Amino acid sequence: MGRTVAQGLVKGAVAGAGFEAGRRIMGGGGGMMPRHVRTPRVTRHSRQRRGRRRHHGNGWHTGGNSRLNPFVIFFVAFIVIAFLVVVMNDTPRSGNIPASTIRRQALSSNAANNNVPMLHDELGWINSPARLNNALRDFHQRTGIWTTLYITDNIRGQSYTVDSLRRDRAIIDSFMLHVFNNAINNGAHMLVLVYDDGRDWDVFLQIGAEASLVMDIEAEHILIGYMERHWEGNTDDDAEMFSRVFQDTSRRIMQVTRPWWHIPLILVLVLCIGAGGFFWWTRKKKQQNLEAEQTERILAMPMETIGDNHDEASQLAQEYDENDIY
Repeated sequence: MGRTVAQGLVKGAVAGAGFEAGRRIMGGGGGMMPRHVRTPRVTRHSRQRRGRRRHHGNGWHTGGNSRLNPFVIFFVAFIVIAFLVVVMNDTPRSGNIPASTIRRQALSSNAANNNVPMLHDELGWINSPARLNNALRDFHQRTGIWTTLYITDNIRGQSYTVDSLRRDRAIIDSFMLHVFNNAINNGAHMLVLVYDDGRDWDVFLQIGAEASLVMDIEAEHILIGYMERHWEGNTDDDAEMFSRVFQDTSRRIMQVTRPWWHIPLILVLVLCIGAGGFFWWTRKKKQQNLEAEQTERILAMPMETIGDNHDEASQLAQEYDENDIY
């Protein structure tokens, strides 16, 4: 009961203050302010601020104008970090992997003969064929192309240097066509030959007519790019290295590469929305705290003081009615 009376008196005091404010405004005269079988281009890589910060409610205040709001600092730092992450993830250790600009459609799963061996390793590099075969199956699931990886250091029993094969392309072209026609003989297949002469290496591709619908020139360059990246970073596990090459290649060529600025732009938009919500919430919380403090202060006043203020408010209201200019 006492609290209800107090709340009623509080409302009267507030109303009286409003009447007095109205008289002052009116007396002062103020106013209201209103593809085919082919051998692609060869790419190679050799082995060898000042003021004391005060916290009030949920808003940050500073002792001067030059201190930055912590949220601003966080915002800038977040954008810089996000940008660096995107750039670092998209920049290989050895040159840039070409962007995928074509929307490709995987071949039918029945287009290729999966009985063709996926690995021919004459140099004993692959110590875990199962790991590589899983990667090649993953490549097939994404692209519809079965792949055979052929690793050698000779052509029909004859050793050549990589430089000599580059100068006389007829040697490697005829050999790859022979292997493709006799061991594979399927237009939905791709032969990847890695030739190593002990000092240098090179990669050659022979792609069937159907497979070329997916493995176009751009896709070939992407595969070669990943080969160079992972070869340079490889230490001792060749099976893992080749597996990453085919997995990364299939992921990239089967989707259009987004421009680098897409992710930072999305982050900026999300942060702007978050910042707007954050500042709205802090202002609302600050206003609620202020109103709670005012109500608590008035309720803490002695009852006699509240009664006097109520009488004064009633008198002011009566005078206002008697002097009503309307």
